[in-house]
Amino acid sequence: PEGGFFVWAALPENLDSAALLDDAKSAGVGFLPGSSCSPSGRRKNWIRLSFAYYDSETIQEGCRRLGKVI
Repeated sequence: PEGGFFVWAALPENLDSAALLDDAKSAGVGFLPGSSCSPSGRRKNWIRLSFAYYDSETIQEGCRRLGKVI
């Protein structure tokens, strides 16, 4: 990304990102479920990921872990 602190990612439409959060945390990965950022509760299959604090190796490992959870 060229700016900001977060990137949005869409999961398959049948997934609810909030339901995946506990498993992701157990795998050492965190994200903000998309429904938490929508006043109407939409974007259930979206996640907001921070990239501002982490180095590229940590981000890559986080993506691998998140992929296993999904």
